Amino acid sequence: MTEKRVKEIVKKIAVNDYIMENMFCAPKGTLGRLGGRLMSQDRWLPAWVLDLLEINPSDSVLEVGPGPGLGLQLTAARAYEGRVVGVDQSETMLEMERRRNHALIKAGRIELHLGSAGQLPFHDATFDKAMQINYPAASGRGIGSAKIA
Repeated sequence: MTEKRVKEIVKKIAVNDYIMENMFCAPKGTLGRLGGRLMSQDRWLPAWVLDLLEINPSDSVLEVGPGPGLGLQLTAARAYEGRVVGVDQSETMLEMERRRNHALIKAGRIELHLGSAGQLPFHDATFDKAMQINYPAASGRGIGSAKIA
């Protein structure tokens, strides 16, 4: 392989990494909004996770990295007497979450916070259940190391 070809491959990898980072890992700007729209197309995954968690009407549920907010919306429909909270590190995703769930936020059914899995703004055992659907695995500490009720 020639040096020119290696440089071309490295450049393509860098571009792909940039696109993935800005669409899904730390969504921002136009690429982040596009990534959010793509994530919004998948209703099956958040519904499946909620089925696994067996969300009850009075549950207090945390979602870390809610992406465009679809999981929050579906959770609020199941935990209609409980508390639904989203924590996201991306301002772009928080914007999308607010837009999607405006009425539920206004009614006090959903809370949104800027933050990360590594530094959740809550005490241990605050929530009955927690999920992490859209949050990138490479983010370091996930919710698996936090204590749930």
